[in-house]
Amino acid sequence: MTTRTKAALALVVLLAAAVFLAVRVSAGGGRRPGLRARLGFVERHFADLTTSSATVEARLQALAIRVADLETRLAECHCVACTPCVCAADGAACGEDADGDGVDDCLDRCPCEPGPSDRAGCPVPPPPPCIPCPCVFEGVPCGHDADHDGIDDCTDACPCDPGPPENKGCPRPICEPCTSCATVPCGHDADGDGVDDCADACPCRPGPDTNRGCPTGQACRTDADCDDGNGCSLDVCLGGFCEHKCLCLGPTGFDCRPGPAR
Repeated sequence: MTTRTKAALALVVLLAAAVFLAVRVSAGGGRRPGLRARLGFVERHFADLTTSSATVEARLQALAIRVADLETRLAECHCVACTPCVCAADGAACGEDADGDGVDDCLDRCPCEPGPSDRAGCPVPPPPPCIPCPCVFEGVPCGHDADHDGIDDCTDACPCDPGPPENKGCPRPICEPCTSCATVPCGHDADGDGVDDCADACPCRPGPDTNRGCPTGQACRTDADCDDGNGCSLDVCLGGFCEHKCLCLGPTGFDCRPGPAR
């Protein structure tokens, strides 16, 4: 299986997994987490797909494990059911907003999924899937540019992620700390935490100078180190520190109730 075929297969699985999660959650009858939250969960396991496609098989296996874990957590959580107000026949506003998006339930086409008013209260749909053209010969242009970055799919190292030509069509890293610390300080602060990159032990993770520029959260090596005992939070280890993502959708956004107190 070629590298490009692996990438295409993984992208299909990525989209299928996202849809699967959304359907499974919505079928539970509770106030369901938004599709964007589920997409974020899946994307975490495919963050470097286009630049490290040799790990596709391993990531697919990891994703299967994560999906099973998330299903278990959602089953244990029992998010509070979304109950929009009963609307009169004339469709007049009722004064309630179940999903907390600022659109009255009776004027909201998606009363249990927050979205902007210009979309009648429904979430913004995800972008269409990226489908790069098949390349018969490696490096030979095919005349198609799936990510619209001006680089032909067959000469683009990241055909589904726009990036400049000098980076082979791949996105630049979000965080780019100083490349040299011959002079300290170097005059650059990549993570915007007020600590110069060359004095920052975590130049891409903001934290106070009292902690050498590193986050003050719980240190971790694996997601298991971050388990807070709350079935309504997704506990992940990112950059060596724990982050907790709430699964239930409350009136003011995602929250971690019901469930044991954190």
